[in-house]
Amino acid sequence: IVLFKSYPINVWNLKAGSLSVTIKDNFKPLLDMHTLKDRLFSIDYDYKFKVWNLEEGNLLIFSDYLFTVRCYEYISMHEKAFFISGWNNGSVKIFSLDTGECLKTFQGHMYPILRVFSISNNKLISIDEQNNAKIWNTETSECLN
Repeated sequence: IVLFKSYPINVWNLKAGSLSVTIKDNFKPLLDMHTLKDRLFSIDYDYKFKVWNLEEGNLLIFSDYLFTVRCYEYISMHEKAFFISGWNNGSVKIFSLDTGECLKTFQGHMYPILRVFSISNNKLISIDEQNNAKIWNTETSECLN
């Protein structure tokens, strides 16, 4: 993948030296981008995040929410891949990488989330901009501290 902070996003096969797919639905310059398997994760200058299918170039997840993403991480739980994100409104969301569906929302922070990460198959940690950390049970959505 070759990234210029512009649009559209062009995905190149470096071995073949050819363009694999062009993602034309990206209308804003990008702040950040990561790939995992056949997925491309991007955050644009409006802090909207998108998850794309790299094989077809189609959009799987678009954060069409009032609040914006501040951070994100990819996690594996129970042998499945998920995308966790921290939001400006103090919430944490888990999305399925297969379907793009928001599976869970964790609420309890008063400030925007700056960092999220997994610590086990059923626990994650979120840290807000005031350095408050919360440990969450991903199965019950319960805050453990």
